[in-house]
Amino acid sequence: VREAVGIMDISAFTKVEVSGPDAASLLDRLLPNRLPQKVGGIGLSHFLHESGRIELETTVVKLAEDRFYLVCAAFFETRLTDYLSQRLEGADVSIRVLSTDWAALALQGPKSRDVLAATTPAALDNASFRWLSAQEISIAGHSVWAMRLSYAGELGWEIHGPAEAMLVVYDALWAAGEAHGITDYGSFAMNAMRMEKMFKGAGELTNEVTLPAAAVMRFVRLDKDFVGKAATEASAQAQ
Repeated sequence: VREAVGIMDISAFTKVEVSGPDAASLLDRLLPNRLPQKVGGIGLSHFLHESGRIELETTVVKLAEDRFYLVCAAFFETRLTDYLSQRLEGADVSIRVLSTDWAALALQGPKSRDVLAATTPAALDNASFRWLSAQEISIAGHSVWAMRLSYAGELGWEIHGPAEAMLVVYDALWAAGEAHGITDYGSFAMNAMRMEKMFKGAGELTNEVTLPAAAVMRFVRLDKDFVGKAATEASAQAQ
């Protein structure tokens, strides 16, 4: 992954769609970071307890004006759905768990653009497909969402879409990657690489700490309201 390209099955991640007329206002009321403004935008944020302690970290992808896709660690699925359901306050939203219906792959490494380009007509250069953006593209005849982000810290994309399509997508990426030395890799390797890049993970972002204590205040906008804001500000002053 550091020198060529690797592919990882990340289907175990929790995948939840929040949609409806009030989807944006609900998430904006709950999350400390700003929501992605444009369709295809990606952001990283955290759901907090009222005490300011971290419930979970989530990637937020804006799939449409009224549709958001949330991805987090596998063991947070119930915590995420409970958190949202308990704080609806009458919001007109639909919460749909896609963890089983959708699968996902991570394609990472300096050769990942070459591999992905061989499987899709989509333009993948920096101008056409910027960092922290998502596009619906076609791979091996299947429509999937390609998300330019990388927990490994290298150039890369995550590919999310219907579970029944993902094996065909994997085979296409693998075939395209053989000339570049593609290899499978797993969560232990991913964990080592993200720690080398100083990316925080679920092991550090627990409900025993606040955002200031975890040193992730760059993902907080204090000019907006969110659950746990007062406690977050108090914790920041105490650090």
